Amino acid sequence: MPQPVLPSIDERFSHLLNGNYPLEPLEVASIQDAIDAETLAIAKLQLAIRKLQQEVNEHESKREVYEAFLSPLRRGLLPQEILGEIFGFALGLPGKLTSNSDELKRLCLVCKSWRHAALAHPALWAKLKLYAKLEHPPDMEKSLWGPLHRRIRRQPCPLAFRGLAAFLADGPTLDELSLKGQSDKCLEQLIGLVKRDQLNTNTPVQPWGTVRSLALGMVKFQSSETQSSWRVLYDLPPLTSLSITFPNLLWDSTELIPERPLPFGSLTNLTLRCDWPAVWILRNLENCNKLQHLVLDAHQVYRRDADTFDTQAKPILLPKLRTLHFRHMISFSLDTQILQKLRMPSLERIDLEFNAADSEIHSFPEHDSSRQHLYLDFKAMTQGINCVSSLQTLRLGEEFGISSAGLLRILKLLPSLVNLIFDNVSMDPDLFERAGCTKSLLPRLRALEINDGYGDFNPDDVCAYLIKRKDSATEETPDYFEELIMSTAFQDRHNADESAEKLRRRGVRVDIEI
Repeated sequence: MPQPVLPSIDERFSHLLNGNYPLEPLEVASIQDAIDAETLAIAKLQLAIRKLQQEVNEHESKREVYEAFLSPLRRGLLPQEILGEIFGFALGLPGKLTSNSDELKRLCLVCKSWRHAALAHPALWAKLKLYAKLEHPPDMEKSLWGPLHRRIRRQPCPLAFRGLAAFLADGPTLDELSLKGQSDKCLEQLIGLVKRDQLNTNTPVQPWGTVRSLALGMVKFQSSETQSSWRVLYDLPPLTSLSITFPNLLWDSTELIPERPLPFGSLTNLTLRCDWPAVWILRNLENCNKLQHLVLDAHQVYRRDADTFDTQAKPILLPKLRTLHFRHMISFSLDTQILQKLRMPSLERIDLEFNAADSEIHSFPEHDSSRQHLYLDFKAMTQGINCVSSLQTLRLGEEFGISSAGLLRILKLLPSLVNLIFDNVSMDPDLFERAGCTKSLLPRLRALEINDGYGDFNPDDVCAYLIKRKDSATEETPDYFEELIMSTAFQDRHNADESAEKLRRRGVRVDIEI
């Protein structure tokens, strides 16, 4: 074993290293002087070190500045296309651009190269919003960049002015177009002007005919003296995506709505925002053989055909439908009864969004009529010819209350489910305890996402249920679960961290935020 190296000390005190000798007063004073001398030497060295460290920091700061001068952007090594893509992600693309263009303007003002990169990236300029008052229609000639997606809203109506009609008849190529008017009559007058201008132009490809994605919005019905013909809906270009916001029917007569089925046969994406009867919706879905994505938005209004639905509604086959999204249903609505009549053999995902009143959030008796209807709707959807048999994802959300027993009854109907999402769903705290006692529940489940704003779910209970699934798996009945994502307002962490770690040791990705 190597001997420790002794420090070099004053020879006057070397004899003290050989024994524990008592010190004379003169030796004590000498040793104290030696200590003071070493202390002073240490202080001088520390001061020198600080000065040297300060110099090092100054040189490092200068080096960082010089390195910044050699950034890929300054040397032109970052292609403008890549920089444009970065701008797109920074601004929220792909998807919707922000409600105003201030962020994009600021990016363009940083430097010349950033401005050039932004201008060279078409997706950043893919949406143009024009707002104008009636007395000052927008100057469409100043908007002839293209191809663009355009959103045009005028308040008040009518939309039918020459500048906009000429723009749609003889302007740049359009891919997406959004128009919002007071009524279908406003839109009808505009399309009439467009078609008139198309007859007077020699443009080989006219913008109105190139639109593939169209959003139409109508605030109110025509007055009773001039009942609507809904002609605008039968004069649309060959679309693949259509979103229509109809006026709410409320207590008006159903005679106000279109009688003939609308031309939806070429659509792959359809969004209907209205409270119109489910029977009318089914009638208009009859020829939608190409439809892949359907959104039914109830506008938080009760749909008025519960009494006539069973007798008037006919089963409709949607052979290619992959996603079905119910939005803004009131908590006691029967909107999902349409599931009983839809045959969707290719359906992969259902989203159910409710908007319950605060007083209804925690009210979910086990025999609540609306929840019983929901169970019956899912049961009918998953039985019979061309039924839903390969549903992958179910999302329940937005202020929806249901009992744990009621939810488990529904989940037992969906053995193919792979992804389950609870988004602010309020229910009994014993859901996962009950789930652990329910045999063959969701045998193919791989991912569970819980956004729990009400604090109903105890993370420890969730983990315990998933651990039980893993531990009870066999070769004949394997467990496929892979990922738990949970955000909850539950107050008591208790054993949540320990349970999450146990779940991770079983090969599950776990992300819990309390």
